[in-house]
Amino acid sequence: MTDPPALGIDLGTTNSVVAVVEGEQPETLVNSEGDRLTPSVVAISDAGERLVGAEAANQAVKNPAETVESVKRRMGDDVTFDLQGDEYLPEQVSAMILAKLRRDAAEYLGGESQRAVITVPAYFSEDQRQATKDAGAIAGFDEVAILSEPVAAAVAYGLHDEDVRTVAVVDLGGGTFDVSLIEQGSANDFHVEATAGDTDLGGDDWDRRLADWVHSQFEAEHGVRADDSPQAVQRLQEAAEEAKQRLSAQSETTINIPFFTQADGQPLHVDETLSRDQFEELTQSLVDRLEPPIEDVLDEAGMSQSEIDEVILVGGATRLPAVERRVERVLGQEPRRVLHSDEIVAHGAAIRAVDLTDSQSATLVQDVTPFDLGVETRHGRFEPVISRNTTVPATETKTFATSERNQTRLRLSIYQGNRPVARENRLLGHCVVSGLPPMPPGAIALDVSFSLRRDGTLDVSVSGPTGEIHEDVSVDDVSGLSDEEIERMRLEAEQHAREDQRQARLAKEKTRAEQLLSFVEHNLSQDRFPAPEQSALEEARVDLVDALDSAESPDEIEEYRNELERAIPRRHLGHGTDDD
Repeated sequence: MTDPPALGIDLGTTNSVVAVVEGEQPETLVNSEGDRLTPSVVAISDAGERLVGAEAANQAVKNPAETVESVKRRMGDDVTFDLQGDEYLPEQVSAMILAKLRRDAAEYLGGESQRAVITVPAYFSEDQRQATKDAGAIAGFDEVAILSEPVAAAVAYGLHDEDVRTVAVVDLGGGTFDVSLIEQGSANDFHVEATAGDTDLGGDDWDRRLADWVHSQFEAEHGVRADDSPQAVQRLQEAAEEAKQRLSAQSETTINIPFFTQADGQPLHVDETLSRDQFEELTQSLVDRLEPPIEDVLDEAGMSQSEIDEVILVGGATRLPAVERRVERVLGQEPRRVLHSDEIVAHGAAIRAVDLTDSQSATLVQDVTPFDLGVETRHGRFEPVISRNTTVPATETKTFATSERNQTRLRLSIYQGNRPVARENRLLGHCVVSGLPPMPPGAIALDVSFSLRRDGTLDVSVSGPTGEIHEDVSVDDVSGLSDEEIERMRLEAEQHAREDQRQARLAKEKTRAEQLLSFVEHNLSQDRFPAPEQSALEEARVDLVDALDSAESPDEIEEYRNELERAIPRRHLGHGTDDD
């Protein structure tokens, strides 16, 4: 039996998608709910049950305090989420989503894949990329590679196109925005010329802007707000998202939220009408934020509008007419919308996953680093060693001199960013060099080498004038989780995975039992069963009701359900209680 294929995963802010290549074509896999998109939502219920995907999203209104959404925006941050008294890192929350995608894919593939290519925004920093890799390891993957989302889209889009061209990929998802200029040398040769973006801009921001407007209108009309009700705020956010989607296709919409809140014991409802023109005026400043990154990539690549052969829109938020118009204005041509734009990134990741495991693959993907990588020098200045938009993999060396008299030890601080002051950039880690001979300032020259691998890991090496002075550090050891932490979290995730599967089967058995009880109780109330059989039916019915109230084992509920089914006269069978 062959191993299941490697997965291509678009780990999105709002929704996630998993795909594989079967034959020569990538294919999106449906999840256990039968959907192609899995909400990137995690929650812990009052009963301690871990919910992921649609289950978590569906209960978010009544359980917002124990629900995590948009975790992608917190990847690489030093934060935790408190869920039912337990603290979870962003890596662990993302791992729960990845683990569900992996389990659901296993149902289709007949086994769990050990390898995955996970996509991230092109403008993700090194520690954000490392955090994503850590999440994949916690989810149980043996091998995880990271791929920029615009590159993945270009790979999927240009799979069968032999033309040499320059493509601008504009990717606006639920929580992040980035744009990349990609040179396609052939169907199997992609080189990223430049990339830029905004990791705090996405469709969720349009939702919040609209929700704030509705709340303000409601306050003006009724004199009250509902900020103290998490359920009301969540309902408002969902209504805003639905209205945004409708306004992409129609010129006006209504927003109705019955029983939104109450005042003096009286229920108050939301009932607002909004035109597309009003909505676009409300969100004008968000659309304005699209321009600087697009202009940045043109400047970085030294290209004009006329040199771009095609513009591709990726991500659900690019369906907004104002976004499409602004992209067309800035890039000088009508953009092309990709069919199933929510899935194309996962398709590109799946293609790349085949490339990573197939030594005969001819596909060449050359990505770039979106930020300068360098060190802090005297007076807190930031000195780049590898410049932004350098093709990866890359190795660069710069020479630095000691700055203090009789300095015997040097602590090198490694940063990532594009600001001239070191502390305004993101600290990745430190490299300590000791054993320097006491000398006057500037008398010792140290070669600092940065090696950025294709997977985004940065290795730093410091060498002195003699071979005796040499220190190495790997940034993924500094900014990411330790191997021990990842292993501990992976084992915890495996334990929860078994419990998740048990809970899923328990929920399914309860649903089937409730459907059967409804059928039996309805027919008993109508006296449709012969009197001699009613006693046995009633006894079996009570046993199943008791089991639903107390049983924690799906096997126990299944047993009592089967007993009730056996008690039903054969002529009444075929009621279709199974939901398979």
